[in-house]
Amino acid sequence: MATGLRWQLGAYAALVVPFALYFPVVTWAAFTGGTLPALATTAAATGLAVWLFMPPGQPPADMALNAALFVASCGVLSVLAVGLRRSRADLRELEDLYGVVQHVALDGIVIYEAIRDGAGKVVDLRRIAMNAAAERVLGPARQLVGQSYLDSSPTVSREALFTRYVTVLETGIPAADEFMLEAGRRWFYNFATRAGGDRIAVTFRDITDTRATIEKQKFLMRELNHRVKNVLTSALSLARQTATSGTAAQYRDALTARITAMARAHDLLMTESWEGALLSDVVTQTLAPYDRVFVEGPSVAIAADLALALNMALHELATNAVKYGALSTADGHVSIRWRLADPAARRVHLAWVEEGGPTVSQPTHSGFGSRLLGRGFATANRSIDIAWHATGLVCEMTFLASDDEGDGDQAHPPGTF
Repeated sequence: MATGLRWQLGAYAALVVPFALYFPVVTWAAFTGGTLPALATTAAATGLAVWLFMPPGQPPADMALNAALFVASCGVLSVLAVGLRRSRADLRELEDLYGVVQHVALDGIVIYEAIRDGAGKVVDLRRIAMNAAAERVLGPARQLVGQSYLDSSPTVSREALFTRYVTVLETGIPAADEFMLEAGRRWFYNFATRAGGDRIAVTFRDITDTRATIEKQKFLMRELNHRVKNVLTSALSLARQTATSGTAAQYRDALTARITAMARAHDLLMTESWEGALLSDVVTQTLAPYDRVFVEGPSVAIAADLALALNMALHELATNAVKYGALSTADGHVSIRWRLADPAARRVHLAWVEEGGPTVSQPTHSGFGSRLLGRGFATANRSIDIAWHATGLVCEMTFLASDDEGDGDQAHPPGTF
C-alpha cells in the first residue's frame, strides 16, 4: 500500500520523500509484531525506495546517506514502538492480575472520589469502584457504584467515618478504625489511604469473631484470676480445718486426699472449658479410687461451681465411709442414684446410701467434713440432708441441672466400679 501510494506521488515528491511513506509501515510492524518484523520491514522498504524512487543520476554517496538515515530513523521508531508494545502488554498483564486479586481478595476494597461544593469543601464521597469481597458485605456494585457515601453507607457511625476519610483525603495520612454494620451487628476493621488526586481507597475485613475471641480471653483471664484466688482460699481452708488430733502423717494424708479430690474436679472441668460437666463424670471420677460403689442415673449436666461442691461432698462421704461406714468392712457397699425429680424445673435428686457396714449413729459434734458438705450446698436451689440409720448413712442432695442437661437418657448404666 505504501509503495503504491508513493508511486502515485511520482515526481511531486521524488526529491523530498523517497522513504517517508515507509515510516508508518515500519512503526506498525514493530508495534504489532516486535523487533524481527520491524527489521524485515525496514530492509524491504529500503530496497524498494532505493530501487524505485531514488532520483536518476543521484550520486551513490547521497543515495547511501539517504538510505542510512532512513534505516537509522526506522531503528529509533522500532525501538520506541517495541517498547510501547511491551508496556501495553505489561499493562494488560497487570490489569488482569489486578482483576484476579480484586476478585479473590478476602478484604473488601472500595474506591471513593470526593464531591466538593463551590468553595472546594468536601461535602460527600462518591463510590466509584468496589471488589467482590466488598459486594458480599455492602451489596451489589451495580446498585452502589456511583452512589454517595453518606446516602448509601450501611455503617452505624457513617458520619464519624466520613470525617476521618476527609482528613485522610486532605492530609494524605492513612487512618485505621473499626465500624459496625447496621444489619447483622457485625464489626469490621477499616483502613483508609489516599489513592491519588481526589480519591481514597478503603479496605475492611470482618473482625466480629476476633473481637468475640478477645472478649472471651479477657473474661477467661478474669475468671482464671477469680478461680485461682478461690482455689488458694479453699486450700488454706482445708489446711486450717483438717483435723490435727492425729499424727503429722495422718494430717498429711488427709490434707493430700482432699486437695487431690479438688484437683480431680478441676481437671474434669478443664476438659469442658469450665462451662460445666456431666453429673455422671463428676461422680465416677471422684469415686474412682474406691471399690464397691454402685452408680446409676440419667444424663444430666451441672454447672462448674456445683461440680466442685459435689466433688468435695462425695469425697468427704467416701472418706467417712472408708473410715467408719460401709466401705470399712468387706461386705459393705455404697449406692449412688440420681433422677430428675422435676424435669420441668430441672431439679435433680441424688441419694448416697450405705449398706452392709457397721451400725452407725449420729456424731455428737460436727467436724470439718460435715461443715464442708453444708457449705457447698448452702445456696439457693440446693439442699443436703444426712441421716444416720442403723443400716448405714444416707445422704440426699437436691440441686438444679444446667440448661444443657441432655435428653435424660441413661448416662451411667447400673453397675459398680
